[in-house]
Amino acid sequence: MLGNDHLVFSTIQVAPGREWNNPVAGWRFLLIRKGRGSYVAQSTSHPVGQGDALVLTSSTGGLLQAHPPTDLVACLFRFYPEQLIGLLTLAEWRLLETIAIRPDGLRVFPSESPFARQYHNLACQPSLADGLAQRCVVLQLVAALLADESHANPLEASHHLTAGDRVNDFITHLSESQLQDLSVSELARKCGYSRRHLNRLFHKNFGRSIAGLKMRMRLEKAAALLRASDGKIIDVAMECGFTHPGMFSARFKQRYGANPSQWRRTEEANPRDGKPIALAERAPGPVMAGKPQSTPARNRPAPVSAAQTLL
Repeated sequence: MLGNDHLVFSTIQVAPGREWNNPVAGWRFLLIRKGRGSYVAQSTSHPVGQGDALVLTSSTGGLLQAHPPTDLVACLFRFYPEQLIGLLTLAEWRLLETIAIRPDGLRVFPSESPFARQYHNLACQPSLADGLAQRCVVLQLVAALLADESHANPLEASHHLTAGDRVNDFITHLSESQLQDLSVSELARKCGYSRRHLNRLFHKNFGRSIAGLKMRMRLEKAAALLRASDGKIIDVAMECGFTHPGMFSARFKQRYGANPSQWRRTEEANPRDGKPIALAERAPGPVMAGKPQSTPARNRPAPVSAAQTLL
């Protein structure tokens, strides 16, 4: 199921003149530890060398090629945004979405950049056993990426913001759990508006009602839980705030085109992009690249990811 390689370091080793076919599964963070080569994505070749870092979104594939005379060794971890539902603020989700929809879906950080240096320092720490401690360390790099993107796209000063902008700023800096816990009346009181005026501003800024956004977030969380666990449907429904199984099934089918049981069976039978790669491809220790291997095409539509949930 989803998430076994989420925020877990692994090592890739590519022989000179060979290439590693990077399976499209989650966001990928690469650090070149040794050697030099090129990352080829969407017909564009990006030279990479020791200390360089690369970040690829969940929609971007590509090949990592090693140039003679030495092997190319890289550190890799995968990041699945849907695994952080309830932890990130809506502003952070929107930032992830902004990165994800870029045409190239790839960022290269030179070895002297703060992000690449931070990745190098974390990757060189003494090995941590798989589990929460390691994931917390690796999550610092996701936070560093968001910070870098945030600095590149700073918010306007608050005195330049309109009423709608202030609502947008307030809402997007709530965590998902905070937004779910607060009623419309409580949100209106915190924003200093009436319920009616808040709903009008919210719809103008986000294109849907507050209740509509809350429902969409609950269904995204349900989809992540269904994909990541074998829990009972009723337990998933309760976890996501649905007290009536029939309502949960109807809402889920309305969004995904199938009821929860059918959707889960389809996901298990036809794993989509964004799921972990096969065990053999993510086993601990170096992955030796030999002849290039092709990745089967995934031509079926996929449900909207958590990073695409927003607005």
